[in-house]
Amino acid sequence: MQLDATAGQGTGVSFRVRVRRDRTYLFGGARLAKQVDTHLYFILRVDEDGEDILLERHKKEAEFETLGTLAAGDSYALKLDDMIGLCASCPLETAVDCWIMSPGSSGIGA
Repeated sequence: MQLDATAGQGTGVSFRVRVRRDRTYLFGGARLAKQVDTHLYFILRVDEDGEDILLERHKKEAEFETLGTLAAGDSYALKLDDMIGLCASCPLETAVDCWIMSPGSSGIGA
């Protein structure tokens, strides 16, 4: 995990997650019960040599909303509000690079 900050530009953290067949949480966790409103942005990118991933938002308890499929090299960004977590899965295994950023980081939300 890497923490980056630029004076007056907000703060962000970056990390890499290994995604497999079972739901893998990129943010949050299966045992959480309360939705969060973080006002943070989540940006992800599937490894160029990876596999397609199915991306889902964990809304509440057993409710998941399918956001869609991302191919190798694809990116996606969303605000981390009204969710318990963000999940991904794929047929075998792939890596996903993730960034969590506060408003103002690298021009986000500016």
